[in-house]
Amino acid sequence: MKNKITFFALFSAVLLLAGCATTSKNSVASSADFSGSWLIDSMEKDGIAQQLVLSEISFAKKDGNLYSVTGNSGINRFFGDVTIDGEKFSTGSNLAGTKMAGSPAEMEFENDFITCLIGAEKIVLEGTDGEFLTLYNEKDRIKLSFRRSTQER
Repeated sequence: MKNKITFFALFSAVLLLAGCATTSKNSVASSADFSGSWLIDSMEKDGIAQQLVLSEISFAKKDGNLYSVTGNSGINRFFGDVTIDGEKFSTGSNLAGTKMAGSPAEMEFENDFITCLIGAEKIVLEGTDGEFLTLYNEKDRIKLSFRRSTQER
């Protein structure tokens, strides 16, 4: 009987410690607040890293799971509402933006950026302090990763 109690206590301790272990890019709790400004850190399309154009995205919590979103997608500005429920992400019907032209490389980047934003289904905060944000558009195979703006700290 003593061996069973010792085994159970040891097993419980291992489970507890495993649940507490963290690494520098672990997901942050789903109740996290995504508010703030985020600068582009990387973009992948079909699993291949893409050339970046300076861009950013900002979220401001409105009510419940609703956030207003604004940003710069390389050339143009965008704005509207998004819903974030845990890791589920969806854009509102009011997402809009300006329509200026740029170089072919900038336009290609911006097209992929906006395609990812509109079609994203998942958003994840990572890092020990939630300093990384990633949007996943699995249908179009585009992933946008951002780093919290240092102006936020």
